[in-house]
Amino acid sequence: MAYTLNKKFEEIKNLIQNETLRDLVDDTITKTGMDEEKVNYATEVAHWCYKLLEDRGVVTDNVHQGFVDVILFGALIHNAYTTLNKDDPDSHIYDVFKARENLDDFFANKGVPSDYRNSIFQLIESQYGATFEIPYVRPQADSPQSTLATAKFIVDTIENNLVNCHDDSDH
Repeated sequence: MAYTLNKKFEEIKNLIQNETLRDLVDDTITKTGMDEEKVNYATEVAHWCYKLLEDRGVVTDNVHQGFVDVILFGALIHNAYTTLNKDDPDSHIYDVFKARENLDDFFANKGVPSDYRNSIFQLIESQYGATFEIPYVRPQADSPQSTLATAKFIVDTIENNLVNCHDDSDH
């Protein structure tokens, strides 16, 4: 698969110390049919999650807490079921729940404990941040969920600024 050639993807995946989760990344991407564009975007989000965790002192050369693996894993697959359906601008509201619906049994059969599964799904469901239309999936400040939502915001902001920068260069 093309995404395995992405050095940054491999580096982020290899930061996951939990072997079950690390090995499950590729299987999940294959099962969900994530294309290279989605994998590259998810890799950028996971990269920024890690940077935010470093900045907060959660990960250092000597410290790597278990929830870091859950955040990185969730970040690498967070957009597996998201769509940009122009005919249904609210489709993202339903998409955030598809991972739980489609992957819970798959993860259970691969040996992922239920508390890890629930944490992963909560991350995915909270990816749109504090202004998401469904209040109960909005992340709490300084939570793992807010880390993912903030990283996604950073990546989207960078991408939008690059697009706008290129648009402005024509003038």
